[in-house]
Amino acid sequence: MPEQENDRRLHWKPERVRQERTAHTNRIRRLLVLHHLWVRYVDSQIRTHRWSRQREPLPPGLCAEVERESERLALVRNQISLLEAQ
Repeated sequence: MPEQENDRRLHWKPERVRQERTAHTNRIRRLLVLHHLWVRYVDSQIRTHRWSRQREPLPPGLCAEVERESERLALVRNQISLLEAQ
């Protein structure tokens, strides 16, 4: 029985982390859309020069929130890479 549980967990963990990745990506998109900023892909472009120019008119609290979500997204992506390497 414990072996079956381990097998289930090994499959469950990557799926759960992928769901977290989707949640963070959607959250960033929603925050930006509220201020009429449309992004096709949420990845490193959040921190590029283009993002820097677009975020100037945004409230500082929103910029900080998007940056925090971006950091969480980077962490989750790293976790996915680690899990896939196992």
